[in-house]
Amino acid sequence: MSVPTQIRQLYDMEGKPLFDICPYCNKKVLSLWGGLEQARRHDVRNDTSLDFYRYYWDCDCEQSQKAREEEKEKYKKEQERVAREKFAKILNEACIPLCYYDSHISEWSCCRVRQKGCCYASKVCDFIKHKSTDTPGNLIVCGKTGTGKTKFVLCLGVELLRESVHVKYVNFSSILTELHDSKNFKGEKLKDVIARYARCTVLIVDDFCSEEPSPGQIERLFEIFNERQLNSKPTIITTRFTDSKSMLEQLSPSYGSSSRRDAGIALDLIGCIKKKTEQINMT
Repeated sequence: MSVPTQIRQLYDMEGKPLFDICPYCNKKVLSLWGGLEQARRHDVRNDTSLDFYRYYWDCDCEQSQKAREEEKEKYKKEQERVAREKFAKILNEACIPLCYYDSHISEWSCCRVRQKGCCYASKVCDFIKHKSTDTPGNLIVCGKTGTGKTKFVLCLGVELLRESVHVKYVNFSSILTELHDSKNFKGEKLKDVIARYARCTVLIVDDFCSEEPSPGQIERLFEIFNERQLNSKPTIITTRFTDSKSMLEQLSPSYGSSSRRDAGIALDLIGCIKKKTEQINMT
């Protein structure tokens, strides 16, 4: 049975309007029929009998009005539950903890950081939704341990997810582990791991340069960041380092004695990250 586009008045074979009896006051009321969503939009009560799309909704008795309000509130709560479950699934797919479900960047205490975060989120959304041709570039959030870098970028990630932006969050040590072997613990091949991080719309890498990667890992990181740069995909990173030289020394402590190729890849990786970058210093 096809669902009609609106609530309809029911008629008998002779074209006369059909009536029902209000179950609360026994008053004769018009018999209406329609799709479930359209009916609920008119604050009506559904009937789980054979006449699944028949409703008593135009009676003005107090009990009917109360029943309609209860049904409306019940439907609202059900919609909220479904929406929460759907968004919780999105957070899980983005690898963002569920405790950040209700996080909003607009509630950040520091006005300077809040404004920069909101402005960057707006740039990303406008670019992705083709409202702007201005590429947002990368965002680096710097600061010492305990200044709220991780919480800030996770709040930013949740804001982008609310705007239907595909976000992926990963800790630097975790991505190095995944890039270490030809197959990770999920059974993914190395090329699939690289593609997963290179192709998501927004990538958040937390605690960048927290440990020293191997030359092979640096090369794979460069593949990810270089592909993202070529495809104008913004990357958000947190780090305790504020300048390129410190990052380079952490990525390759023996930079001066490294082979020219390894040193060049490390330098190119920093170049990909720093190209057209906005920076927020957390204090």
